[in-house]
Amino acid sequence: MKKKIIYLCLIVTAVSFIWTDILFISTIKQLSRSLGICISEDSILVSTDSHGGLNGDGNLLVRIEFEGKRAEDIVNQIQSNNDWKKTPLPNAIKIQLYGGEMGENTTYYSNLAKSNKLPETFEGYWLFIDRYEGKNQLTKGEDLLSRSSHNYTVGLYDNKTNNLYYFEADS
Repeated sequence: MKKKIIYLCLIVTAVSFIWTDILFISTIKQLSRSLGICISEDSILVSTDSHGGLNGDGNLLVRIEFEGKRAEDIVNQIQSNNDWKKTPLPNAIKIQLYGGEMGENTTYYSNLAKSNKLPETFEGYWLFIDRYEGKNQLTKGEDLLSRSSHNYTVGLYDNKTNNLYYFEADS
């Protein structure tokens, strides 16, 4: 009886390690595909995900820190990809994430970036994928502030910290 319990525990442990590895690699592949860059499978990810409920609403933030040659490789990939743009962010995206002034008499308050620990990037690159109504369109967020729901992905690369941020919002 004890041997059966030990074998069962070993099998459960092995399956959980394999499952964790599969989820990690699939996350790397998803990020690489979405951002149009190749992220190595041995990269270290730090992530928070609040998706859940019936509609899958929530936010996902993944941070990957690069050093040395890997940082140079990622920057080279970003620079050679026409979808990535140099900072600063377009006003609509910046306001959506960080809040700010819209015109003379309107202030838009947003703690989206702060509550998800997404720092403002002044020297780097950005990518915005509007996933509104199931479409995947690269835009500058022109229609972002006029909608009642948001489905988008933001890629940010910070040259100062060599951090790549992947932020996904679904509401």
